[in-house]
Amino acid sequence: MHFCPEPNVSAKCQDLAEGHLKTDGVQKGAKESPLGNLPTSDSYYHVTLKDGRAGSIQASELLAHGTDTDPAKADCKRRGDPGVGMSAKQVEATCWGKPDHVNRTEKEGVVFDQYVYGNKNKYVYLRNGMVVSIQPIDART
Repeated sequence: MHFCPEPNVSAKCQDLAEGHLKTDGVQKGAKESPLGNLPTSDSYYHVTLKDGRAGSIQASELLAHGTDTDPAKADCKRRGDPGVGMSAKQVEATCWGKPDHVNRTEKEGVVFDQYVYGNKNKYVYLRNGMVVSIQPIDART
């Protein structure tokens, strides 16, 4: 991909090696027409590289060569979802993280916890600190 200091392919662009970048917005820019004599309008993404440099990448080039992998989503996928048999600490280390709320009840020396993930409409049920059930309210979540 070509990383340009401004949204214009005739600017002093440099080849960008594989790496992480963050898109900050879309800009209009100029590029040469296929005939090479008239400038045309093209969309560019304003990006910030991992090293802090900011510039532009032609939208068509980014879409052709880039991925939409969000590092947070990739990390979430790596950490996975809670599973039956996990400890409370293991559940909190998953993609779901710490619960928004915990409902706790004790009955005859047994501790029952319901981890409530309100923003995700998901619940994890623990008995004496071990997961016994997981309930997503909506199967699409």
